[in-house]
Amino acid sequence: MWRAAALAVALSAFMPADAGAERITLDAAAPTSPMPETFSVSTWPFDPLISPTLESRFFEFFRPGLIQFDLGEHIFSKSASETDAIVRVEEVARLSREVLRRGGRVMVSISKIPPWLSSSADLRTVAPGEGTSIAAASPPADPDRWAAFLRNVAAAFPDDAGLSFRIGWEPDTKTWQADAETFFDFYDDTAHAIRQVRPGVRIGGPGVSDLGPHWQDPDGPPMLERFLSHVAQSGAPLDFVALHAFSASPWTSWKMYRERVGGMLAAAGLDPGLPIFVGEWSDQPDPFSAFRETPGIAAYIVANLVAMDAAGIELHSYTSLTDQQSGGDDEFAGGFGLFTRSLVLRPSGLAFALVDRLGDRRLPLSVEDGEVFAVAGRRGDVTTLLIANYVPDERIAVKDYVDQMRLRGVGNTALAGAAGGQAGLRDLAAGRSRPSGGALAAAHDASRAAVAGRMAEWSEGAHGPREITVDIRGLSGRDGDTARALRIDSEHGNPASAARDLNRRIAKARRGADETAIVAGLRGAGFGDADIQLIRGFAGARDKAGFLSGLDAGAVRSVMRAATVIRGIEEAAALSVADAALRNPSTGLTVSQQVPIGGQSSVEFDIRMEPNSVVLLEFGGAG
Repeated sequence: MWRAAALAVALSAFMPADAGAERITLDAAAPTSPMPETFSVSTWPFDPLISPTLESRFFEFFRPGLIQFDLGEHIFSKSASETDAIVRVEEVARLSREVLRRGGRVMVSISKIPPWLSSSADLRTVAPGEGTSIAAASPPADPDRWAAFLRNVAAAFPDDAGLSFRIGWEPDTKTWQADAETFFDFYDDTAHAIRQVRPGVRIGGPGVSDLGPHWQDPDGPPMLERFLSHVAQSGAPLDFVALHAFSASPWTSWKMYRERVGGMLAAAGLDPGLPIFVGEWSDQPDPFSAFRETPGIAAYIVANLVAMDAAGIELHSYTSLTDQQSGGDDEFAGGFGLFTRSLVLRPSGLAFALVDRLGDRRLPLSVEDGEVFAVAGRRGDVTTLLIANYVPDERIAVKDYVDQMRLRGVGNTALAGAAGGQAGLRDLAAGRSRPSGGALAAAHDASRAAVAGRMAEWSEGAHGPREITVDIRGLSGRDGDTARALRIDSEHGNPASAARDLNRRIAKARRGADETAIVAGLRGAGFGDADIQLIRGFAGARDKAGFLSGLDAGAVRSVMRAATVIRGIEEAAALSVADAALRNPSTGLTVSQQVPIGGQSSVEFDIRMEPNSVVLLEFGGAG
């Protein structure tokens, strides 16, 4: 037990144990196992041509897990020629080598088509609000030319170890402008071309947005089911199954995906245990979400990592390292990025920083409360315990019910028919209505029974803090050991709480990155007068693709490299503000409480956690 004298300096984080609190039990001396890859900093930069400043910043704060580089949006679809595309690919390959050197893994995603290889010349977007053109979403005009190009792309990347290729990016939606069968042929051609030059890499797909039908056949079977049947017949390489999963419920969604995908694999005659790669996931698919600027996103991330691990899913890529759309001058507009535009770590980035501190060995633990998510680890001689008190909103509560129904074999079409719209779906989830008779009603009754208790607890949990008893035994008992808490909640690790001040200071700092500073930065990076003149020409060109198409490989390389250098100069101008935010307990990641535990091999205490908050406890060492 911690003594009263120790507790007196612990402020509000640690309190004497309360027999009524929910309990986490951990033996620090128990045998460990390797920390699953699930608990790693696995993400993807929306634009893989990241600046030198962001590259340095990422590796300064994180050990990379699985880093996904999508070649579609910024490499293929924006290229003016094969020369242009390969130059861009070579820069991504350079960054991938650095990820591998630092112990991470690389997933190369083949999604969109270069316009100069497409069967369509239509540059209109596939749908309002989408950035993908019809040309980029259409199949190649010449499969042989596409295969030859892909062989050059694959050859640019490092050796096979640690390298995977994923084919397809939501081909069940309008981001694939052809039917499902055409995509299946596209997958086969692409997989075989990659395997010719990279025989040892893992290859998978199709990256569906969910388990529903293809958009051109809304009443048909799930596209993933059809894809797996096709691959079983064609013999194309398939080492993992890729899908996307937004707004997941940590209580149900990952178990549902594992069971449903396993069932589809078995039905197709394939290995039901093939790994699942979650290629995109976040609180929702919208490019802006106010929730992402709150500590709640940190609790959501930790809860879902714990749930993925429980379901046996290790391969994932959180959306995303960088924002996908500009929030203008507001750093805290709710973008996807772990970093804001000026490299302030959002609560999502801080959550992964805590995950990174877990260590490389995992400790078993017991959690009595099904509403609390926790994982324990070992980092050197430090025992770590990461806890999330996640309280979802109605949207995730409804998703939990939906995925309970899908666990029981109810498909999207049947569920939509029973609900009759989003309001009807909310009524079903809340128990205000019920399908009439038959298997659908029976599935509803079972699903409601599974979520009803949690729905009441979610409502109660949103109104006050949760007290959790932590019982840790098997500590070293050395003199000088401490227990430390790092938190993400309303008062810690919450940069948006100072958004007005940070936005003002960042805007002032970025004004220093004027043309004079940019030219000086380019010269410092080794660019000469001719290069700078070329870069000015590219910046002023209306038809940038046309401008690039007239350049040789060396000139294209200079333009691409300069673009990332200029972005880095603008980012670096505000680094002092980002650093200060990280060191500030209210906006960054610092030890919020520390108490001595020297001489004690067991400690038991209560920790009070706000709804939608995260705490990392570290035991051992002096901090």
